[in-house]
Amino acid sequence: SVLRVSGQGDARAPIITTLFVALAVALLPAGSYLAYAIVWLGVATAAAIHGIAPLSIARRGAIALPFALAALPLLFTRSDEILWNGALGAAPISISGAGLRIFLTAAAKGWISVQLAIVLVRRHPIESIVGSLRALRLPDALATGIGLTVRYLDVCAGISASTVAWKPLGWGAAAYSEIEAAPRAVLSHHYPDTPLHGDFTTIKGDEYGPIDL
Repeated sequence: SVLRVSGQGDARAPIITTLFVALAVALLPAGSYLAYAIVWLGVATAAAIHGIAPLSIARRGAIALPFALAALPLLFTRSDEILWNGALGAAPISISGAGLRIFLTAAAKGWISVQLAIVLVRRHPIESIVGSLRALRLPDALATGIGLTVRYLDVCAGISASTVAWKPLGWGAAAYSEIEAAPRAVLSHHYPDTPLHGDFTTIKGDEYGPIDL
């Protein structure tokens, strides 16, 4: 299998658990704030176990909040549960309680879902997640897309400055190749779960499955 060949960890169970929790959050009724809080406490606990402070993961989850802006017009276009009536110049304006509830629900669900993904990626390298998605028989293009990653093979890697640059983008090295002892020691220390070769000519063409770069 992809996992056995590449030596990556099996992330299938955590992936399925993450997707299940994300789906459960998505199906919660609008305005289920107590349920959102309970789920977030569980996510924050899991994050703490893996070395991420709750406030830190909460801040990182804020990357999802701009997407909730798509629901913002509902505050002003819904005509039920009016909280406030006024005017903007000559134009009447009102704020809907139902619209506010939908907006806050969208923000909370996106915020929690991003944090779920952060915990998953903290526990398993991106390349392990993509390999596990492929092991779940997902098409390669879909697995790579879900992983939000480009898989690359870093040959003559040195200390792999490319990994430092690309890791924040979600890109992951399938393997490294480096013959010098000092940079090999650096790679082994920082990326112990990623295969490290010496001479790159010993790497077989299909050894790590589909490679994007």
